[in-house]
Amino acid sequence: MCLDNGGQYTGRWLFGKDSNYTVINNGIDIDKFSFKDDKRKEIRSKLGINNNFVLGNIARLSPVKNHDFILQIFNEVLKEKDNAKLVLIGEGILEKQIRNKINEMGIQHQVLLLGKRNDVHELLSALDMFLFPSIFEGYSNAVLEAQTSGLPCLISSSIPKDVVLSRDCLQLPLNLSAKHWAKVLLKFNTNMPRTPFDVQFTTCFCCPSNGVRGNLVKSTVEETLNNLLDAE
Repeated sequence: MCLDNGGQYTGRWLFGKDSNYTVINNGIDIDKFSFKDDKRKEIRSKLGINNNFVLGNIARLSPVKNHDFILQIFNEVLKEKDNAKLVLIGEGILEKQIRNKINEMGIQHQVLLLGKRNDVHELLSALDMFLFPSIFEGYSNAVLEAQTSGLPCLISSSIPKDVVLSRDCLQLPLNLSAKHWAKVLLKFNTNMPRTPFDVQFTTCFCCPSNGVRGNLVKSTVEETLNNLLDAE
């Protein structure tokens, strides 16, 4: 029994190619991470972001998480949306370097570094979009949690496709420019209602009859991305 997307490789290495083993992907508490409007209003008020378009990233501050590229993308977003804010949640060895970069770019009033938090499940409700261009990831809990909260997600294609469960979670290659990422990001419809959904399969989010975000299986993600790019 192996946890995360690397389980197939680990299983073959540990038990042999033809061995009988099962890979169990990471699971999360659906109720805990579901969108909550009261928490959204409360947290946005506390952070002073009531009237802003808020991007977020949750990750340790380390090279593999690609925060430099996140800042570049956000800087491009600001050129089109001057009310945008970026919320970075996490701590790590690059904190000082990231702070310096933010100051060099002159966006210190638009970026909030919240450090390590134990209320991530509530902070997700306060965001409008989740940005996650990691250089490498396993089976990412952060992306799962963001999708559970009903957030549109733009993530790198280096992240395993298995983690893409919602039609509003799209992958882009890291060899595209920050400007290109920003263009795709800004084409998302972030005004759709974020309401609880039912998870009936491990490979998709199924929406109840009242209609919510994320009602298509992951096989349609590429089609959705193509539509966004064609609209440029």
